Amino acid sequence: MVDVPRELVQYLGRLLATERRAKGTRRDTRALTCFYQALLVLVWFRKGEDATLLGAGFGVSRATVYRYLAEP
Repeated sequence: MVDVPRELVQYLGRLLATERRAKGTRRDTRALTCFYQALLVLVWFRKGEDATLLGAGFGVSRATVYRYLAEP
């Protein structure tokens, strides 16, 4: 899907998980896991996909993609 090492996606996923814990986000309240959110953002950075197409690839709405891309 994207030409980055799996370790990078896992590392970013762990950073996201740490941030979610710090914010107090409850479990199972997100459409994607931290790993897939990290992958979504990396695909967006590398390929510049349209949010609608990107969301379709990950099984989430365009609004969810925009929320994930804007998340700090």
